[in-house]
Amino acid sequence: MNIFQKLLIPLIFLLFSKNLPAQLTPIPQNWQQDGEKIRKELPKLHPNLFQKIKEKEWNQAFTTFYQNLPEKSDAENALRLQEIIAKVGDPNTTLDLTPILKKEKFIPFGLGYYEFEFYVSASVRKFAPIFGCKVLKINGLTTKEAIERTARFVPKDNEIGYLTNAMQMLRFPIVNRLTGVSATDTLELFCEKPTGETFNFKVFPIDPAADPQAMQPIMAQRKNPDLLFRSRSQLFVSEWLEKDSIFIFQYAICLSREMLMADGDTATAMQLPEFQPFVDSIFNFMKIHPTARLLIDLRFNSGGGANDGHRWAKRLAADSILNQKGKVFVAINSGTVNEATNVGIFFKTYTKAILIGEPTGDRPNHFATKKPLRLPKTGLILSYSSKITQLVAEDPPALAPEILVPMSFQSFLEGRDPVLDYLRKNKNKQ
Repeated sequence: MNIFQKLLIPLIFLLFSKNLPAQLTPIPQNWQQDGEKIRKELPKLHPNLFQKIKEKEWNQAFTTFYQNLPEKSDAENALRLQEIIAKVGDPNTTLDLTPILKKEKFIPFGLGYYEFEFYVSASVRKFAPIFGCKVLKINGLTTKEAIERTARFVPKDNEIGYLTNAMQMLRFPIVNRLTGVSATDTLELFCEKPTGETFNFKVFPIDPAADPQAMQPIMAQRKNPDLLFRSRSQLFVSEWLEKDSIFIFQYAICLSREMLMADGDTATAMQLPEFQPFVDSIFNFMKIHPTARLLIDLRFNSGGGANDGHRWAKRLAADSILNQKGKVFVAINSGTVNEATNVGIFFKTYTKAILIGEPTGDRPNHFATKKPLRLPKTGLILSYSSKITQLVAEDPPALAPEILVPMSFQSFLEGRDPVLDYLRKNKNKQ
């Protein structure tokens, strides 16, 4: 499945998969014991837990959580616990709610954020009329107001990353009830069609067993096959667009055989491709094609390790032929986070590569190196950051591109890549 399909199909469908933890038992003592483990252990494990929340506020939040336990369900307990953790403001420090939310009702639709507007970018046959429409209001609230209510369960560090994650919470009626977005399982959307016509439409949970046809995902009809988002089923792939003289290196995940070998994980390493020969081939190819431009695509790269990217940027910096302004471009967007952001910073710092696209989904200076902590009673997994990455002197909210090329919703629907569009139209501009 390519990235275009992944963006269209609601991520919540992934909740209904195998190999998930067993059903939880709604025992208040279990939640209190797990809460105490988080309260006591997380400050020791996290590099700076109290950067945004004071220690007194942290402890008081857990006291309040324990007082309300007897009358709460598992789902509500998990969400309220996540609400406390979200106050840390670290996107990597979060509770995996999948085992809980997979048992809850969900509304099969999804929002996308394009050029500061919200669109229905994922839907099912039952809700076909709203697919591709702009959402202006939800239950009488502006769309952003509704999202900001559900965002209390989402760590806030970077604005676009925060909104993107918070949008997903609207799919759950239990979240909408807790945040006051809706008192029922239904959301009433006030939508605008591409023609400008507005209308109201109600979305609600659907029983897939009772109506399987209604749950079939709706896919956009892509009109530009030469600009489709490329497959991300591999760690890194390349493509030569001979007509445009553009060589694309799609860096989907920052992992490689060399990286895991360095960590001592030989067994897993041998299942991954080598990174260095791939980079060698790029240097050789670019020298054979002196008029070609190189596009290093870091969009939707969620990280892994930055060592390969760091070495690559250093090597490029030392290559006087390839390291020229207008020769190398690095594409970033809101899906560029964690170590992928670091790689973007290395290219910006060491080389003459031009960053293009949209701001990243996290800050250049951010918490990093996510590790898991299993809670002993509920079996839920708490992820947490184990170190701080400080790569720039200031503290900007995102790594910003030098050339801003936003993804419009129309481009998304048609399968067009606006970055490639820009490079094609500006062959000689630096």
